[in-house]
Amino acid sequence: MLQDYTTEVIRLASGERLPMLVNRATSMPHGHVADYTLAFHRGVPINTSRRAVDAIGLFHSWSSLRGIDLDQRFGTGNLFTSDETTSLAEALWHHRGKGSEPASVVGETHGHRVDQVNAYIRWRTSQVVSSMPVHDPRLGNINARLDMVTGQLASLKGSSVPKARGQLTEEQCLRLFEIVKPGSDENPFRKATQVRNFFVLLLHYELGVRKAEPLVVKGIHLHFGPRPLITITFTPDDPKDPRLDQPSVKTLSRTLPMGPVLATAADRLMKQRSASKAMVAATRKNPFVVLSDDGASALSLDSAYDIFVTLRKKFPGDFPSDFAAHHLRRSWNYRFSQACKTAGIKDELADHIRRYIMGWSKTSTQPANYNRKEIEEQAFKLLLALQDGMTGIEL
Repeated sequence: MLQDYTTEVIRLASGERLPMLVNRATSMPHGHVADYTLAFHRGVPINTSRRAVDAIGLFHSWSSLRGIDLDQRFGTGNLFTSDETTSLAEALWHHRGKGSEPASVVGETHGHRVDQVNAYIRWRTSQVVSSMPVHDPRLGNINARLDMVTGQLASLKGSSVPKARGQLTEEQCLRLFEIVKPGSDENPFRKATQVRNFFVLLLHYELGVRKAEPLVVKGIHLHFGPRPLITITFTPDDPKDPRLDQPSVKTLSRTLPMGPVLATAADRLMKQRSASKAMVAATRKNPFVVLSDDGASALSLDSAYDIFVTLRKKFPGDFPSDFAAHHLRRSWNYRFSQACKTAGIKDELADHIRRYIMGWSKTSTQPANYNRKEIEEQAFKLLLALQDGMTGIEL
């Protein structure tokens, strides 16, 4: 589908980032979408709000392609016919990427897009309805049409079972750090980035952090001494972060201990930053610990992802073809479950501890999702024990 709009992120002086839907032909932001973003996306992680605006952009591109005047449709309350709504649902399957990528998104993504477009349609309609007299006879028909359109669109939502994300075995983890240890003959990274990449991977492995969390750590968040600590902070719209695509900590802030290896890696990385006058000058204005290859800026999400891409391409026999940060996060959760079992920690307390370390709220249901492998193993053991108990049956 031809796209008339693109999403661009702007960064305000306060550090707040907002996605704007921009007309490709005029390079001007779309007024209604800008108002919607200001009303509902303030304080929302930039990647989340950008995906919402991307979906709304597909909606506007679809209307242009169909020759539909949205101002007229919303202004009269006529909205869309059943056939048009079906066509819109089809358009939301379109992949916004480049030609080499798949033509359609997965069902889960389509479902999220439908939800975002439905919310936008309701908001645009509410703008008209709120300006009408309370006793206007048209109100009932407009609300009925709105429910019909959004209901039909919701019924056409794609769905899919999320792909089960894997984890590394302990042997694969040992192999990983054998490869990426600074100075290793197998290390595929430039000498200047080996300490940095080792620290990033070790942080994922030792503390189970999310993919973006190493990128928001600042020098003030590292505490060395007899009891080394690291603080993971929730700082949306950080005014000191110049990255438009700001890595966001979706979970709660927490302070965690660093073991000897992780603390040594962090210390080496900080010392490397002060090894040359050029690096000192570059990092004086940059508070972040994990920097770009030239040390002049904070590492981007794409560059952090490239660390995993390099490893899976260079060592296809050692790591999964989709090797990424979540493999180490899930490996950590499995190791944590095993450690709790060994220590005799009851499940309820283990879940409370896990929620704190992961930065989840006290009522989060995530422990069950990340503890799936442990649950699966326990289920297998119980089922085999039950089957072994069967007596008196001969085959």
